[in-house]
Amino acid sequence: MNADRFFENLKREFFETMHEHITQCEIELINFEQNHQEIHLENYKKKLHSIKGNASAMDEKNIKRATHLIETVCKKPQSKYFFDKNFKYIDFIKAVIKSQLSDEQKEAYYSEFLRQLTRSDS
Repeated sequence: MNADRFFENLKREFFETMHEHITQCEIELINFEQNHQEIHLENYKKKLHSIKGNASAMDEKNIKRATHLIETVCKKPQSKYFFDKNFKYIDFIKAVIKSQLSDEQKEAYYSEFLRQLTRSDS
């Protein structure tokens, strides 16, 4: 197998794994929103950490930066914008996974996500 094909397969596997992780994140976040049990928040944070690590390994800088940002938001689950910001993050990751944008498009999309995230008060 040549290097291009190997990387293409690796990238496909990455996005499949990302889809699984973000689906699990959404389930945990919904469960936490509904019953405020800490176990759901902890499971959500663990998945975020996995997403960030995988993104770093695949040099997906925008996914890594967005995840790092949302991990910071997760330190204040009592914030009135906590769920809004986290669901925006999930939507951002889903869109990146679904569309598999070019690096330039991801950068523009990340900038818009960042603008939306910082528009709300912490």
